[in-house]
This record gives sequence, C-alpha cells and structure tokens, in this order.
Amino acid sequence: MMLAVYMMASTIAPLASSLKTPIPASNEGVDVKDLINKDHLNAFAEDIANISENYPAYRVAGSMGSNMTANYILDQFLQAGLDAWKEEFIFTNWDLKNAPSLTVDIDGDWTTDPDKVAVGSFSCDSYSWPSDQSRPVAELVYLPMPPAVSYEELLAFRDIPYKFWDSYNITGRVAIIPQEARWNVNVESVLMEKLKEGRPLAVISAYWYSWNSFASAMSMASTGGRPLSPNGDYFWDLKVPTGTVNYSDGVFLREIVDQGGGLADMRVDSIIYQGAQENIVAKIEGTKDRVGQVLITAHYDSVMCTGYIDNAAGVAALIEMAHIMKRAYDENIWRPDITLMFIAFSGEELGYVGSTRYATSHELGNIKSVINLDSIGGKVMRLSGAYPDARMGIDKKFIEVAEEEGVTLLDGGSIKSDHMSFAVPGYTVGLIWDNWRRSFSLTTSKSVPNSYTVFSSPLTIYENEDGQIGLIHTIFDTPDPKDHDYWHSTERLYSQVRVITGVTVWLASGGYNNNITDPTWQPYVFALTMLTATVLVAYVFRKKIKN
Repeated sequence: MMLAVYMMASTIAPLASSLKTPIPASNEGVDVKDLINKDHLNAFAEDIANISENYPAYRVAGSMGSNMTANYILDQFLQAGLDAWKEEFIFTNWDLKNAPSLTVDIDGDWTTDPDKVAVGSFSCDSYSWPSDQSRPVAELVYLPMPPAVSYEELLAFRDIPYKFWDSYNITGRVAIIPQEARWNVNVESVLMEKLKEGRPLAVISAYWYSWNSFASAMSMASTGGRPLSPNGDYFWDLKVPTGTVNYSDGVFLREIVDQGGGLADMRVDSIIYQGAQENIVAKIEGTKDRVGQVLITAHYDSVMCTGYIDNAAGVAALIEMAHIMKRAYDENIWRPDITLMFIAFSGEELGYVGSTRYATSHELGNIKSVINLDSIGGKVMRLSGAYPDARMGIDKKFIEVAEEEGVTLLDGGSIKSDHMSFAVPGYTVGLIWDNWRRSFSLTTSKSVPNSYTVFSSPLTIYENEDGQIGLIHTIFDTPDPKDHDYWHSTERLYSQVRVITGVTVWLASGGYNNNITDPTWQPYVFALTMLTATVLVAYVFRKKIKN
C-alpha cells in the first residue's frame, strides 16, 4: 500500500516535466523566469499534498509520510538531471500506526450505544505519547479559565492563584484543558503543576473563551505532545497522550460534563523511536565560483494536517526552480556564476532541526546567501527583515523584481523559519539542545547574515487581513480549502515564484558580490588599516627628522 501510494504520486509530476515551456528558436534574451510552468508548480504541490493525506501522521518529520515525500523530492531532482543526494541524521522520530480518534458517551454509561458520538474535529498532537489501550475509557473533566475579554487581557494575567484548579480532580481522567492557558507563561506554569500533581490519563486542548469561537479548526502546535515551551516538556515528561478539538466541540464536551455525564475513549496509536531523518540536496555547479554557494531552501515536513501552503507550495517552488535552472544550464540559456544548492529540509516544525543539522555540518563561510521558501502562494507576499550584517541589498532586489512582476511585496519582519539556522546558527543550536537535548555542534564562528525567508500572509488563524484569516497548521491548509477559497491560488504562487527566481538569477549572476563585506574579517581589515597608517605616519615623521 505504501509503495503504491508513492508510485502513484511520483508519476504525476514526471509527466508534467516532459511538457516543457516552449522557448524561442534562439536562446538569446530568454528570461529564466519565463521557463516556469504554473501547471508544474500545481502538480508538484498537489503530489506532496496527496502523499500527506495517505498517511495518518501526514508529513510529520521522520514519519512514513515524511520519508515518502523525501523520496519524491529526490526523484524529481534526479529526473531533472541534477546532481542530488540524501543527507541523513538521527533524531527522535514519531509516527502513527492508525488514525487517531475520540469517542464520547453522553450519559456516562458505556454499555448504551445510541449516545456514543465520534468527535469530528479531534486530532492527536504530533509527538503525542500512545494511549493506554488496557484502559481506554475514562471520565471526562475540564479545567476552566478566569474571565478575560480579550487576548491582551489574557496576556496581562500575572497572579493566577496556584490553587486555582485545586478542586478539580483530573487523576486518571481525560482532562480538557484551555488552549489559551498555554499562551501566558504564568498561567501555563500553574497548569503544568496541576497536570504533574493530578496525572490525567489523557489531555485534550480546546479553546475556552468565546472570542475564539471563530476558530472552526484548532491551530495545531508544531510539536504539541512535546511543547516547545519555556516551562518545559510537561506532556512529554508525564507520558500522556494529547490531542485537540475546535471551539464548538470543546463547548460540546464541557456541556456533557456539566450535565453529569461524559466518558471518553481517546485512541492514539503512536510510536516514538530514534531513527533517520533526511535533508534532500541538489546542486548546479557555478561556472566561475565553484566553492561559493547560494542556497535555495524549503522544509517538507508538516504538522498533523495536509500542509499545502505550509509547505508543499514552497517545496513545489524549490523543485520547479531546480528544474528550470538545470534546463537553462543544459540548453545554454543561462548558467550561474556561483554554485546553486537546492535543499529540502526535514524537521522545521521541530525547531529548525534539519536546517540546523545542515548548517552545522557544512562550511558556512562558503555560503553567500540563503533564500528560504516557507508558506508561499498566499494572499500577500512577504520577505523577512534583513539581519544587521547583511550586505548584498537582496531586500532591495526583491522589491525591484516584485515591482517589475506587478507583485505586492511587504516587509515580513522577524519571521522565524529555517533561514535562522544560517543567520544565527548559535541560536538554533541552543534551541535544539533546550528542546530536545540534542547536540549539534558548531564547527565555525561564521554565519550567513544574507539569509531571508519568503512567505505569505495571513499565516495563522490569529492573523486577520481584511476579514480573511490564515490557515496554516489547520485542517483547511489543503489544495481545496472549502469555504476559504481566498487561501491560495495558482496565479499567486506562479507570480511569487517568478519574483524569487528573478532574485536568484541575479544573485547567482554576480549579485552575490554586490557590496558584500564579510563581517568576520572587518576587525582584521580595520586593524591592518590602522597598522599601515601608523607605519606610514612613523615613516613620514622619521623622514622629516632626518631632513
């Protein structure tokens, strides 16, 4: 079955690849951007989405769906004639044997069937522990929240009483906890202590406040079963299964409890093990500089959803750009001065794991720039802010090309994604140690300040642009987002990839030398300049004395 799914998905894009975009009889004056084929982009993105939907853990890093996606990407690189390979590393992996489920009994009597209800919005968290099948059915209980009329008021909570939930018995029960409690570190710390003392059988997160009633889908955490939180891995340490439901189902479950009933059968058939994850790498060698590199990157893992914009679309762009640039090279349309690397990372959702592994196992001093693609194709194209030592004017070039293509490009601020593993590698190395106790050792003091992420907005359900919310990390991030048809479009993805391609061609054609200064060498250059000036002054002074 698994092999058949991969073969099915991998046959779509190769067929599309054979339908090359026509070019003039003469290659002179051909714009590489014009080689991009929007049908190919769609085919690649939908292939990856289809792979996800055939596995219960979708493309969670290290899962079977993730591994099949890695094979697919490598296959596409090789079919384009690229020099391509896998780079493996060992990490804590997670997968599901079967789809998770939550069934509740309304009257509290499991022997009566008519009142059993399957909760449709339920999903387990990635990195959830498996449920205890020896005692699957347990009583439901919920923990309330103090009144708050807004997100800002919630954040202002400072002194939630330590015993706020003391009267609620969660021991051995399925505890429904307020999702919002995890948004305030002070409230979360009290929740953490309650869970440690109470030791529930399982935990379900649901929105508590009515101002979150718009959330028809839960926004899933990157690793909800192992929270990447300042308060530590409290679910993970307790070894309890965890999951989520949306606002309306959360209200439904609380009403069952308030009516004196409520039994729950929560099933999470997960496996946790040490295993291989893979970065997929392809290369087009530069014609003038074979040592220096420009990296085009995207992560291929997901949370517990299809992950179409986040990040099947980014990987599709990566594959299509690799295809057209290899074609341009082979047909003498255009060839890069500097080596181009196309890299699909595993484990971005785990805290930039794959990209940090790559950054710590390669010479960062050779990398001139990183352009990372994460969640493109949405309503508004955005570019992360430049790091202080950035020297190439890449942000200005993005603005210029976007204007030429008629694409709105806005400042993306300090968005967090895989580009940080190159711009601030010490930060991501420390993050992985804090969250996973994994040591990825830096081999150099260098960094790549000319590193950017291209993305689109709105991203999350908490972002609202003209009445339209983001949908990453939800069940609606699919090729067919149902009632959210604004979410993505083929035209927008195509236009944004044209901009990215234009900047990449500029970078690889000499843009990487545009006003660049290696900040690592600046102190030495300054010292040498001062020494030279001192020697000259001394020499002139001595000559004057002699005369």
